[in-house]
Amino acid sequence: FSDAVFAIAMTLLVLDLKVTDLPIGTTDMGELWDALVDMVPLFVSFVVAFYVLAVFWMAGHALMGRIRTIDHQFMVLTLAYLGLVVFVPFPTSLIGEYEGNPLSGLLFALALFALSALMTAKLWYADRADLLIERPSPELLRFQLFASILPGLIFLATAPLAFVHPTVMLISWAVLMPVLGRLFDHRAPEGALDDA
Repeated sequence: FSDAVFAIAMTLLVLDLKVTDLPIGTTDMGELWDALVDMVPLFVSFVVAFYVLAVFWMAGHALMGRIRTIDHQFMVLTLAYLGLVVFVPFPTSLIGEYEGNPLSGLLFALALFALSALMTAKLWYADRADLLIERPSPELLRFQLFASILPGLIFLATAPLAFVHPTVMLISWAVLMPVLGRLFDHRAPEGALDDA
């Protein structure tokens, strides 16, 4: 079920990638080029959202591979999480269409923060409710919880950059995520990256 939800949400992202300001059958390469250049914000928002959803999809698989059993509360958290997954195409479309509007960037960042927070809540709850096959040590759990929320904290901390320009916010993610991820990996406790 979760795979299907992610697949649909990721497919919906591409629906905004269409040239609309050009008559069908136009043979002028310059006009087509200009139309494609105008679509750059749509392409950027598509790539960012597709990448983020792919990372969350893989993280969800990693978590589910560690789950021994589920209960009602875990299902509720999972449904809320999947609800946000299917919501992501909306702010993605906004930031692509209204690239210069800070509200579009802010909504995109907040949606991705909420997604990260819910993934973290699922991990925390699975440990607390004894749903995991093997419970991590307290040190390892703290590391895993922080690793889970770190992308969300980056989305939230950089959200004010949307008021400079949403593209600046997106570029900051492209720079900060790999750098902080690398630094964080080097501080990982023994066995922390085995599930990654």
